Amino acid sequence: DAAYVELARVAMRENWGPDGLHHAENLLESALQIRPDNSNAKILLGYVYTHQGQLGKAEQLFVDAAKADPPNLWLWANWGELLVKQDKPDEAIAKYRVAVTRPMTHDTYDRARADAYRNLIQLLERRRDLDGVEAL
Repeated sequence: DAAYVELARVAMRENWGPDGLHHAENLLESALQIRPDNSNAKILLGYVYTHQGQLGKAEQLFVDAAKADPPNLWLWANWGELLVKQDKPDEAIAKYRVAVTRPMTHDTYDRARADAYRNLIQLLERRRDLDGVEAL
């Protein structure tokens, strides 16, 4: 099942657009058929759904993945991105804050922390919340 998740990442990287997202969706659904509790597959499929405009499906996957409290910080970064698309900046800020306050993992998940910082700063600056930016 981990191979399907990695292949889905490759599919999106090689062909960012509707075809690549659809291919990634199929691979991630296969991963979840093999192991329905695969948090990484749920998180990435939620990201795919977000970019396909299937926001309700994406949110359900993020909620479900969060129940397992995975170390994958992309859960919180991707969930924040979904909430921005839903025009829910307060909730997005809360999710990004989870990503930036969790312990460093010293692996690829730390890229999610950097992504969350960038997006959090952008949201706070948009609100002119300079104290919030400075506190980071």
